[in-house]
Amino acid sequence: MLQMCLKLPGHQFVDPPFEEEILTFIRELGYSGNIKLLSDVKVDILPQPERRFGTIINKCLRGKVTGIDSLRLSRAQILWGLYHLMKVDYVYLLWEDLVFQIKNE
Repeated sequence: MLQMCLKLPGHQFVDPPFEEEILTFIRELGYSGNIKLLSDVKVDILPQPERRFGTIINKCLRGKVTGIDSLRLSRAQILWGLYHLMKVDYVYLLWEDLVFQIKNE
C-alpha cells in the first residue's frame, strides 16, 4: 500500500474529504444502516466489495476484525481514495491512524 501512490515532483496529492463528505460517499455506496456520525458506520454493513476493503484495512491496521468494527476517518479516507483511484497520501493517513491508536487504545 505504501508504494501505490509515490510522490513525484510536480504532482500533488489529492486531499481526502472530511467526515460529512465521507458520510455522503458511504451513503452513495448503498450503506443500509442509519448513520449520523462516522462511528455509526459498521464495516460488516458496507456493500461488497467495499466491505472486503474495509475489513482488510481494519485487519491490517488493528490486527483483528470483529462484526462491530467501525471506520475511523483516516480508514474511511483510505477507502475513499482506493474506491475513486485518487492519488491520496496513504502514508500520512496510516500515520494518523497509528497516532490515534497510540493515544486512544
